[in-house]
Amino acid sequence: MEGEPRGQESVVIFEQSSTDWAQTHKLLSANVQAASLTRVPTEADLESVVARGGTDVVVLDCDWPLDKFADLFYRLKNSDSQPSIVVISSSADSRLVNELYKHGCQRLILKDERWTDELSVTLRHLLRYRQVVDENIRIRTRLTEANQLLDQRNKRLDEFSATLAHDIRGPLGSISMKLEYLLDHYNKGLDERSSELLQRSLASCRRLTDIVQGMYEFAKLGSKATKMDYVNLTSLVEEVSSDNGFDPKLDIELSLSDL
Repeated sequence: MEGEPRGQESVVIFEQSSTDWAQTHKLLSANVQAASLTRVPTEADLESVVARGGTDVVVLDCDWPLDKFADLFYRLKNSDSQPSIVVISSSADSRLVNELYKHGCQRLILKDERWTDELSVTLRHLLRYRQVVDENIRIRTRLTEANQLLDQRNKRLDEFSATLAHDIRGPLGSISMKLEYLLDHYNKGLDERSSELLQRSLASCRRLTDIVQGMYEFAKLGSKATKMDYVNLTSLVEEVSSDNGFDPKLDIELSLSDL
């Protein structure tokens, strides 16, 4: 299954001669110890083994016409295993070599006196390549799952923020109305300091209401809230300073340069 680690690497070798297979198996077993080696003597056996899944590399020790190779390549590439394909051939025809590579052959080895050494190196390389590909698939699968989980958590957070902002707006509106009522009906009977505190409290309450409304609108946007814009930092600092309501007796002077 995609994304799951597999067991031992598997190499399936199409070899019709049992004598040649005995020699090949002995050499490959010593040089490619990490993989299991399976010999199949017929095309039907080959496709049956590949169909079971888990085949990493298919080695074809045969001299076939191009159309027969191409037909088998197509079936192998459309199997679940999608194995790498190595062809061992006694033909050095350049046209055949080019066409085999175009049809999906990863490596063509000329059957000379040192072909088994080249096959050993090729198998180690292809098996290592398959390991890297499988690891990349597992990493990509885990990353996709992590992104999906993050999206779900962000969605729940947006829903919570929207609910919280919606529930807070009611009490804030009630507080603002009461402060406005006090200022409208009792402001004349208050001393200067008390009147100033009420006015600042009302201003802070209105500012908090704007913030909560902004939270609510932002939460509704969710992942769509990606638009960036400029913020006037000077105005922002002045608003924060005003909200703090410093006692005039403290003689605090706040100087701002261009931000």
